[in-house]
Amino acid sequence: SSTCSTVSDEETSASPSTANTSRASGDDKTGNITPTDNDVLLGRGRPFLRHPANHLLRTMVADKSREYDKASRSDKYDIAKDIVAAIHKKGGRFLKLNATTGLWWEVAWGVARDKVAHAFRKRRELDLAKDRKAKARQQK
Repeated sequence: SSTCSTVSDEETSASPSTANTSRASGDDKTGNITPTDNDVLLGRGRPFLRHPANHLLRTMVADKSREYDKASRSDKYDIAKDIVAAIHKKGGRFLKLNATTGLWWEVAWGVARDKVAHAFRKRRELDLAKDRKAKARQQK
């Protein structure tokens, strides 16, 4: 007897233009995904922050943050799309752990873009917090 988990099409499908068609080196023949250093891992906590591709994503976001903050909504979409494409071009994927099965799966392209957009919002929050602390120190 085998266990099978059901996930929605949105969770498993990736845009044809950005999906990796070949198996990553860490994947086995059954289709189980093993994350590599090129894969962005969706999740919370220190292990995710320290993962190499998540660090690369934050660096890419930092490099584009001023441009993103000044951009129109459609330009923000394009900037986030370009970052997702750059991760894919490096052989990376955006992966999420299924808590029920313990298996990793590649999220849909839109979910990956949302992850990048969230990284820009988080970056802005951190920058604003730093500015508030600096102003508070100056007033003392």
